[in-house]
Amino acid sequence: MIDLTSSSNNLEDIWGNIDANLTIFFDNSLKEFLPKLVKIFDDNYISYFIESFPSEILFKQIFNEKIKIGNLIINKSPKIVVLPTNQMKALKEWDLLLLKRSYAKLRMSMATEKEDICKPNSIAVPNPQYFTIGSIFIDIYQIRCKNENKIITTNELKEIYYLLKERKVEAGIMWEHQAKLNGFKYMDMNKTITLEIGVFKGADKNTLNAYEIMNSIEFRRALDSVEIIGD
Repeated sequence: MIDLTSSSNNLEDIWGNIDANLTIFFDNSLKEFLPKLVKIFDDNYISYFIESFPSEILFKQIFNEKIKIGNLIINKSPKIVVLPTNQMKALKEWDLLLLKRSYAKLRMSMATEKEDICKPNSIAVPNPQYFTIGSIFIDIYQIRCKNENKIITTNELKEIYYLLKERKVEAGIMWEHQAKLNGFKYMDMNKTITLEIGVFKGADKNTLNAYEIMNSIEFRRALDSVEIIGD
């Protein structure tokens, strides 16, 4: 069981009705766009339960790992998932998916005033145990800079935003669209990942309708507004 009790904002990563039949696991990297998606669902009278935790937490839940927040235990199986390519490949190999397609490409960035990733004296990084971007950055940093003493790991992206705005760190790792949305000066890390969207086998009409909405022009306009590369 994954205990998320200590993270203060985890209830903000859960959307909708816990008893809804339609469960969606939506990678945390795009959580800024969920208000737009849930509004479209609400306008179409679709009942939903959405988790927007980091991909590693979502992936473990697919394989029967439960999560715990306080005294609440959540054990839901998704009908739709939005996850990085490597995890979607595993689901495909296990023959679990009915549909799968590319969804978005995300660019990694370092929010900083410095001009080289090795220059900041303190770098806030999303916990590599759960966040794909954190594990990718650690690998790059170890090769290029060979000094992990400067790294401060966090369990929440908004903690990185706070540390940067309060000048408690000199750099923070996030996706490019997050740097733009928060008004940070940033450096392109020249690294991208692809997110894919998939529907599990046994999908009903309501699930397929939600899948179409998530791929609709109306929702993708929100992604395009910050130059996320769609399929």
